[in-house]
Amino acid sequence: MSKQENKSSKSKHEKKEGEKRSNVLGNDLWRWVVHSIHNLGRKPFEKWGKKSLPGAWMNVVNVGMELEGLGITFSSLFDIRICDGSDTLFWYDDWTCLGSLASICPHLINLDKKKSAFVSERLCGNQPNWKWKRAAMDQMEAAKFIKLEGIMMGAPTSSGADTWRSKLSSDGSFYVRDLRHLINLKLTHLVQNPIVWVSLVMTNVVFFVWRACLDRIPTSTNLTMRKVNIAISSCHSCNNGMDESNHILVNCPIARGALGWILNWCQISDQQFNSVAEFVGFAAQWGRCPKKRKIFIAIIYGFLWCGWKARNVKVFDKVRTSSLNLADSIITLVFNWVNIEASLVIVNL
Repeated sequence: MSKQENKSSKSKHEKKEGEKRSNVLGNDLWRWVVHSIHNLGRKPFEKWGKKSLPGAWMNVVNVGMELEGLGITFSSLFDIRICDGSDTLFWYDDWTCLGSLASICPHLINLDKKKSAFVSERLCGNQPNWKWKRAAMDQMEAAKFIKLEGIMMGAPTSSGADTWRSKLSSDGSFYVRDLRHLINLKLTHLVQNPIVWVSLVMTNVVFFVWRACLDRIPTSTNLTMRKVNIAISSCHSCNNGMDESNHILVNCPIARGALGWILNWCQISDQQFNSVAEFVGFAAQWGRCPKKRKIFIAIIYGFLWCGWKARNVKVFDKVRTSSLNLADSIITLVFNWVNIEASLVIVNL
């Protein structure tokens, strides 16, 4: 064989070896990509990939971490029924119904040669199949090994394939709408609010009363909490209490005097209230006649609305309103509401 033929055969052989190596590397690369995209190792979201990498992957990681911040984890969404253990991770899945073994035995997972092992690889029949990096160094570590084996043996197993059932649905199937509902429950904070929506009252007035019950109106106290410089934080009408929702609308002497006139006009005995929410709750439960209660609620909403307007007139126009004038403005406002609703009913007829 000539030297030229020997070189050509050698180059062909090297080319074939290079193609084999590239195919192996390509297969390994795609296998890594598929495992990462589907998180087959079910690792925590912060270990999926680098958050500094731009694109959709960063969004997936961020959403996953936000769900974990709400207490929604992968294991909390499903019930796992172990059969042959070929589809359940030994360390990361909650197959013992006590939590993941990685959280129960965080020290031992670092000693396992394969942290992503399945249950079938570590539990053969009723016997454990360990592959530790080293043996136990002391009695405390040996006790941890014994504890882990006790947890394993207490987990129920059966023949067949592993099954995963969603905890969010009655049929065990996973639906995105159920997860959306769970997220809404985690993000929603229920607030006790006695507001009753009455068609007789204008929408902006109902919204104001709702915010007043939650102490979300722009009083001097609330503005100060928002780092707004306010020269005077006391009540502008009486100069005794603080300029906050419960005082200026319920406890101020001007408001209490007007309330006495209004309750007397409604033929209701004099009442004392400590907060706007208590005042509105009293109106929402007053009487047995729905029609009379509806009108009384409108009167109370008008009382709070006119009280707030009187406070603003004192702040910006420097004009003080007496209790009697405040009561007259409340009665006039409610009469206008009633007349407007009556005219709308006649037009619809």
